[in-house]
Amino acid sequence: MPYDIIVGRDEADKKRFGSKGLVYLGKGYVTMGNYTSLSNFIYMDVARSHVILVAGKRGSGKCLHEDTLITLANGSQIPIKELENNKEKVLSLNNKLKIKEADKTEFFSREVEKLLKIRLRSGKEIKLTPEHPLFTIKGWVPAQELKIGGRVATPRVFNNFGNEEMPEHKIKLLAYLIAEGHIAKSYCLFSNNDGKIYNDFYDSVGKFDKNLKVVEWPKGRIGCYGVTQKEKKYDIVKAKRNKKGQLLEGSIKYQKSSIVKWLIQLEIYDRLAKEKIIPQEIFKLKKEQLALFLNRLFSCDGSVYKNESRNGW
Repeated sequence: MPYDIIVGRDEADKKRFGSKGLVYLGKGYVTMGNYTSLSNFIYMDVARSHVILVAGKRGSGKCLHEDTLITLANGSQIPIKELENNKEKVLSLNNKLKIKEADKTEFFSREVEKLLKIRLRSGKEIKLTPEHPLFTIKGWVPAQELKIGGRVATPRVFNNFGNEEMPEHKIKLLAYLIAEGHIAKSYCLFSNNDGKIYNDFYDSVGKFDKNLKVVEWPKGRIGCYGVTQKEKKYDIVKAKRNKKGQLLEGSIKYQKSSIVKWLIQLEIYDRLAKEKIIPQEIFKLKKEQLALFLNRLFSCDGSVYKNESRNGW
């Protein structure tokens, strides 16, 4: 039997067992110029017990820092460390260099000694392993071989939008409160002096819950408004009682308003301005509804200015 390589068998066992007690693994291959051909037969010894490590060349997959955001096919973004148990499709580059939806096939987590942080002129940043390949005008190049001034391909836009919908008044309220809201410590306040924006906010609050009202906060201060309940409901579950079973004065608290409960559910309540986030529910919206959110957000907190250092707007 022709063979050249036996994994796990020494010379003494080769003489003793010959070609017995072997399993065929396959063939090796050699590259000569532009040609690749199969060469040696490769077998593995199973006559004796062995501890064998079969390792392949690193390079498949994306070796990124665990907090790197991955855009899913439904429009949402999650850290790559949460991707393992997520069944949504991801966005991938096909052979024609087009962004397409694709299934995730493998997920590996490992510790490394070194990471590189690359920052592009556009402001985009990424942390990855030195050998991680990035696409350049010269093809795929390991990150550690990039030089200052080099060009890396990144998508200008993702033409993927979600299919979910949300009532328009809720979209508006989220945009207004993220941009101009104070939503913490049982308060839901909104500050804006524009009459059209105030009227739109006022109308959206009424559609959200008829038991809510918008009032000047504090009274007489124009431009700052609070969202409160018309009829407050008591929360007596945690209230204390005396020996006669009577509720103790001062231990009864009001229930949170419906809008505060909603903001808590979206995990955007009780955040300072620098801590505010856009909830994932927004990223899953259809294109038209996402546009509505951005419209209201920029109507409050948006600006257009010329950046002299980049010679553009």
